[in-house]
Amino acid sequence: MARVIILVPNYNREGSLRQCLESALAQSLDDWRLVVGDNASEDGSADVVRSFGDPRIRLVQRERNIGYMENTNQLLAEADSELVAFLHSDDWWEPDYLATMVGLLERAPRALIAVCASRIFYDSGPSRIWAPHKSWAMSAGETILSPVDATRMLVRRWAPFTPSDVLARRELYQRFPRFDATLPYTNDWLMWTRAASVADVALCPYPLVNNRKHTASVTGAADRDHRWAPESVRVARTIALDWGAKPPYPGALSELQLMNEIRMLIKAYQLAEQGRRSDARSLARLGRDAAPSWPWAVFAQVCTWGLALAPSSVLRGLRQLAFRAGRALAARRRREGEFQPSYRDSRHQLTWLLQDALTVLAEPAESSGGDGKG
Repeated sequence: MARVIILVPNYNREGSLRQCLESALAQSLDDWRLVVGDNASEDGSADVVRSFGDPRIRLVQRERNIGYMENTNQLLAEADSELVAFLHSDDWWEPDYLATMVGLLERAPRALIAVCASRIFYDSGPSRIWAPHKSWAMSAGETILSPVDATRMLVRRWAPFTPSDVLARRELYQRFPRFDATLPYTNDWLMWTRAASVADVALCPYPLVNNRKHTASVTGAADRDHRWAPESVRVARTIALDWGAKPPYPGALSELQLMNEIRMLIKAYQLAEQGRRSDARSLARLGRDAAPSWPWAVFAQVCTWGLALAPSSVLRGLRQLAFRAGRALAARRRREGEFQPSYRDSRHQLTWLLQDALTVLAEPAESSGGDGKG
């Protein structure tokens, strides 16, 4: 039995599938087998897979299109190896991806997942690196986060990785329900938060994955239409049931609810800047409904009124202030590292949450939920 099973969900990616599979064949660690789940593609994807003629690569063809999440979950039924890796059919790995990530999990026996940075390629515009050491705030030299710190990072931030960036123990998918097809934009965030809340997370700061972002992808559509927002509320409710009376740290659930509210208000502000005032008000009202307490609900309501009434010049001025504050905070993080005692201290919760939100405003507005490919 191979040490690692690589699962490749695919739908009509003939143009990129060869590069994807070649990157698996080029891995310096060769103790793996690979299954392509082709979701009734209408192009030449199946011929691309067959052309390799490698016994480690197996093609499973669906008779009809069963949807991305069902295809993914049926691929999980193929997982009989100790370690499970997803590789989306338009992504590709660097040659040392598997060797590095397997080594990380060997050094972190209590971790369920290992996560690495990735290089993101957009349909238009330059590429960019999304790195755990920026968004997960890994201090210098630290490669393993405790459940408390890992959960705190996922709760407080947009998690900048996709399934292609994660190597998981099979235990993860045995321990928790599989990816929820009713949460097409946030199902992987739910899975990673569940993993982080019960086990260590191993981090690699190097971009070992190359990830294509398409405006037509599930994530792109979700970011444009903000369909992720009501799903985020559902995820918070699901996690609350998971945690029950034993959250990973005191106040974890209220932080999650508050960050959902802040994310929605930030996105609402960006919509208002674009002149989409009606959409901005709708999203801000959803943020109000997600608030963890009545004072935060009042705050969201005031923001809703402000987005409806404030002149565009005022909105632009607020953006400049937020941008400067966010850049200053990002520079402070680079100098000092993230895991200062105050970061873990609940008395500083509000300060850190708002700082995290302002830092997001200083970055390009990109979605980071699961990229529903295949």
